[in-house]
Amino acid sequence: MQTTFNLISARPSGLREPFSRLADRLNDFFEQANDRPQKSFCQIVFCRNCRQLQLIQMKDEYSCPACQSDLVIQS
Repeated sequence: MQTTFNLISARPSGLREPFSRLADRLNDFFEQANDRPQKSFCQIVFCRNCRQLQLIQMKDEYSCPACQSDLVIQS
C-alpha cells in the first residue's frame, strides 16, 4: 500500500525532565498511600485550600480528606 504524499517518520524521544519528575512524584504518592485499601479505584487530586495531593475514591467522594473543602468548587 502506498500513499499519495510522503509521511514523516516520528523521532524517538524519551521523557523530558519536568514531566518525568511529575510522573515519578505522582507514582510515589500513589504507592505510599497505605490508608486506601482499593487504590485502583482512586484518583489523585490537588486541593487548592490545603495545597496537598490527596487520594480520593473516584465515585462519591467530593471533599478533601485533610481539610474537608469541596473539591468540585475548586475546579
